[in-house]
Amino acid sequence: MQITTTKSGVVAELNGKYWGRQYEDGHSCVEDFGPITKAELTDPKYCLSPTDFTYRGSPYIRKLNQATLKKVTVTTIYDIED
Repeated sequence: MQITTTKSGVVAELNGKYWGRQYEDGHSCVEDFGPITKAELTDPKYCLSPTDFTYRGSPYIRKLNQATLKKVTVTTIYDIED
């Protein structure tokens, strides 16, 4: 049996990398640009600019100001064996 799920939204992209939580050692994490698989996907209704991914006064504002929003659809397929 196969089950397919789909999520759509926007991500912040800068130089081919995408904003999200980047785990350095499996435990500690930093927010930064990295692979699309770690990207934070959010509803475009609430995210009108890349800086909406963080809070006012955040140290990440400068980086996010350089990014652009990209529409993304993530499709996941689960193959369930009997």
